[in-house]
Amino acid sequence: MEKRQPVSEKIERAKGWTCRHFAISDAEADVPRLLRKVASAIEELGEIEILDVTFCLEVEGSSFEATMAVYFSFLDDTDAEAAE
Repeated sequence: MEKRQPVSEKIERAKGWTCRHFAISDAEADVPRLLRKVASAIEELGEIEILDVTFCLEVEGSSFEATMAVYFSFLDDTDAEAAE
């Protein structure tokens, strides 16, 4: 079992981070397809630290749309500058 990092250490480590994000939607709410798209996008970003992932299913009448948002930080500043 992995030892949990104290909150103070997590806060210190996060200082100076820039939280970036992207969201991908699937108009047919095909969740497996959406997960594959998100996984591919994450792999394309390279070395990142995932901060959070959210999933939302919107229903309007008889139609559904699924959206996933990924919040992340680049591990070093050179990656961040290259992505801008």
